Amino acid sequence: MRAGFIRPRQGAPSLLQTPEAGIVKYRCDYCGGHLGLTVDRYYRMRFCCNAHMSAYKQRLTMETRAKIRELELLAPT
Repeated sequence: MRAGFIRPRQGAPSLLQTPEAGIVKYRCDYCGGHLGLTVDRYYRMRFCCNAHMSAYKQRLTMETRAKIRELELLAPT
């Protein structure tokens, strides 16, 4: 064995050997489903449909809504 070479364990594949390596799969922040070609967004969150975005907004408390509004105002354009 050459110096500096570490052989990977036989039982577990390394990250580079898996087919999902390097592929980022985005999912809906409400239901966890796959996102299609159209994505609804609400402050850095992604939703697969407008109904899920509306349902998420209804669950928010008043304090959380105020914080999101403040962050939107402070965000650079």
